[in-house]
Amino acid sequence: MALDGEDLGPSFKYTLESALIVNCGFAGLVSPADLESLSKQADGLPRCQIYAIAHRPRVTVSKGSFSCDLDRMSMVYQSDWGDGEPATVQVELPNIFQELVSLEVEAGGSSLRFVREDGETRLEGPAGVLLGEFLRGLDPRERSDAEAVDGNLLDLKVCYVGQSGDPNGAAQRRLLSHNKLQQILADVNRRKPYLEVWVVLMAFDSHSSMTTFGPWASEMGWEESIHHWTESERTAHELEDTRRTNLVEAALIRYFQPEYNVMFVDSFPDDRHATYEFAYEVDYNAVGFELETLSTISCRLWTDVAEPTFIHSRLFPLHAAEDRLFLLDPIAQDLSGIVIKPQDRPARGH
Repeated sequence: MALDGEDLGPSFKYTLESALIVNCGFAGLVSPADLESLSKQADGLPRCQIYAIAHRPRVTVSKGSFSCDLDRMSMVYQSDWGDGEPATVQVELPNIFQELVSLEVEAGGSSLRFVREDGETRLEGPAGVLLGEFLRGLDPRERSDAEAVDGNLLDLKVCYVGQSGDPNGAAQRRLLSHNKLQQILADVNRRKPYLEVWVVLMAFDSHSSMTTFGPWASEMGWEESIHHWTESERTAHELEDTRRTNLVEAALIRYFQPEYNVMFVDSFPDDRHATYEFAYEVDYNAVGFELETLSTISCRLWTDVAEPTFIHSRLFPLHAAEDRLFLLDPIAQDLSGIVIKPQDRPARGH
């Protein structure tokens, strides 16, 4: 029993505490050089409201390293890290063509074309993109062990995250005259010409709720908690795409802290920001996102603060630690891949 005046510290506000999680259902990888042609097909693509601009060392293949039989293909990939010592990885893969093919290389080995004996082209494209396509068919357990391939050849460093309000997403026209993309391309060309710039298009087209409850004391009673939970579920069901996009853009920027972003890098969540104020109006305990790239672009994303991995997810408490408990605090461990990082709590008054 508490003594008069005794401060018991923060508590839960509701007996049922809820979080809103925005999920990525599609991701695609495109070269800036292909954005114009892609824009003409945008109405046939998933609506990718969110995009990331990323880079990695240029990936090439030596034509003389290629060998092929009906079962397997083998070739040597190189990536230029700008230090005079390219990383070299021999990659052996199932022969997805199930017939004999030869390899033709262009653009110094960065563009590949696989050709049948009769001269018909079976597959062509950038070396790094095709490698990701080949690896996508592997057993995920095999891929998780392919550190040399991913770390040296395919990992993409995120340097900017943005959103598009175009009806058909960022591929429609947002990126065609994008000042930040042009700045990044110019900076890479001047400072690190061995890098290639890529655009990751993402469709965060769904969301889910996480609810936890227990025998703890809460500020509101059971009836009020049930009412709040019902209203939060209704809001989640009716959530507009624009609100979902605003929320996940801010969350991704806070999580990745890309070099070329300024807003949200160290100020999310914040109840003073109008673009996602609905989350505070609903009175969620936390908000977050889930992003998986193994089955889509088959590349790991990373930044200086986010380790390279195929699954990125984070749940952000909306309230200061001294004011209200975070719904994962009683568990004090990862839940469904969500990483708990105390420094992501907002300060009191934010």
